Amino acid sequence: MRELKRKSPSQVLKRHEEQFSLFERVVNQSRQDKDKVYSLHQPQVLCIAKGKAYKRYEFGSKVCLGLTKISGIIVAVKNSARNLYDGDTLTDTIKQMAGC
Repeated sequence: MRELKRKSPSQVLKRHEEQFSLFERVVNQSRQDKDKVYSLHQPQVLCIAKGKAYKRYEFGSKVCLGLTKISGIIVAVKNSARNLYDGDTLTDTIKQMAGC
């Protein structure tokens, strides 16, 4: 990374500044860090603990869906950028469902 930054022209560094900062985060992260990068292609991916013996972790993001009782039509969708407790996402989804 240092050699690439040193040898690259300043225009290239400015154009790809966001990518270089992501690469530096990956290189410098340690096992105990909280906001780790799990994917270079999708840096917003989270590690979600499942608590199951056969599948302990999943990688992605949490989505809360609101469905109608009889027909099962999706009327509300809430994507969480953080790994929140499921009960904390319900209020926003219920508000969104009430607006339909």
